[in-house]
Amino acid sequence: MKRISRIVVLTLVLAMALSASAFAAMSAGDLVAEAKGKITQISPMELQMRLEMGEKLLVIDIRNKEEFLAGHIPGAVNVTRDLLEFKIADLVPDPETEFVVNCKSGGRSSLAAEQLVRMGYTNVLNLDGGMKAWMQSGYPVETALGLFTLAQ
Repeated sequence: MKRISRIVVLTLVLAMALSASAFAAMSAGDLVAEAKGKITQISPMELQMRLEMGEKLLVIDIRNKEEFLAGHIPGAVNVTRDLLEFKIADLVPDPETEFVVNCKSGGRSSLAAEQLVRMGYTNVLNLDGGMKAWMQSGYPVETALGLFTLAQ
């Protein structure tokens, strides 16, 4: 009987150790890297081409209001990261609709896209490299003053 008790205790200890290692602390960079492995990316070039061709592709900019007002992809809507999960059903009622999320460099939007996929959205695209990559590619940026490119 003692032998069985020891085996049970050892098994429980081993199971606890394995489960603890599965939930090891991760850095923000680790979380972003993991999220990027679970979502679909769209390059700035592909997004610009699709928009130029007149495709009605919703772009959701999840940066804060000040970042958004400083410049965003033309036609993008601003829903800050902290409210996205609460407002997405109003913006995208059909979970099969294709849409893009973006932020400054792609980290926050990668995490957001992963959450949206978990919520059942099947065609979420993350802008690879975010607004930094968009602007470095020379694509237009909309502000209250009009449209600009990095070259202007």
